[in-house]
Amino acid sequence: MFHVHDPMICDISHILFHCPSLVPQRITLFALIHSFNIPSNTHSILSSPIVLIIASLISFFNQTGLKI
Repeated sequence: MFHVHDPMICDISHILFHCPSLVPQRITLFALIHSFNIPSNTHSILSSPIVLIIASLISFFNQTGLKI
């Protein structure tokens, strides 16, 4: 993903934690993540065995419009 005014390649950390374009989606995703007391780090989030978290991650990535 490239930003017109600040071109850079976005990694998974940027997408999950920092991309300003994804703030609304991130708020929803992280509310759910925190409700299950999952630590806010990439490894813990992506390795969660909780089906609802996995489904929410898939939805989050689909909403970004990124092709993974």
